[in-house]
Amino acid sequence: MKNVLLFGTFDILHEGHKYIFKQLNELGYNIIISLARDEVVKRLKTKEPVNKFANRKKALENTGLIKKVIKGDEKQGKFSKILAVNPDVIAVGYDQNELQKAIKKWMTINNKNIPIIKMQSYNPKVYKSSLLRNKI
Repeated sequence: MKNVLLFGTFDILHEGHKYIFKQLNELGYNIIISLARDEVVKRLKTKEPVNKFANRKKALENTGLIKKVIKGDEKQGKFSKILAVNPDVIAVGYDQNELQKAIKKWMTINNKNIPIIKMQSYNPKVYKSSLLRNKI
């Protein structure tokens, strides 16, 4: 099986995330997640994560859909996990345009050519992390 690298915070794990994991599994990929550290989540979202790193990691592992969860970089945009994992594919969420641009820029600078696939959404008016966080 091929490996796919997926970056994220997965602060409030929901059906939209699981839909992405199932899509990737059906495509024959082992999913490796680079899970954002708590301090990176705070810088990125300007709020503490609802769930701490250990809880987010455990929730992902408990889905049974993930091969491995690794701790993300200390600095956003470093993408050292791409070098560490050497994935066959990188997947981004349907709404992760800025992340996709940053990865493409990093790959150009680092002479890498890894396909990036954009995943489909699953009922984004209900299952979107920012919406769910606002309900908490």
